[in-house]
Amino acid sequence: MQAVNATGHKVTITTSAGESADAASILSVLSLGVGHRAEIVLDVEGDNADTVADDLCDLLSRDLDSTG
Repeated sequence: MQAVNATGHKVTITTSAGESADAASILSVLSLGVGHRAEIVLDVEGDNADTVADDLCDLLSRDLDSTG
């Protein structure tokens, strides 16, 4: 949520089931019930939306629990 808020863009997460949530809201995102390795779609609105989407996708693809 911090990464999304830091962009200043409107970001929406959509699940493969078609359910959407505001990515800036932790409660909305948690309500989607997205599991590890689930496929989602990020929709980013604003200037440089493609770059912001790429950066967020990179962040989401990392194993943030990894110690190495």
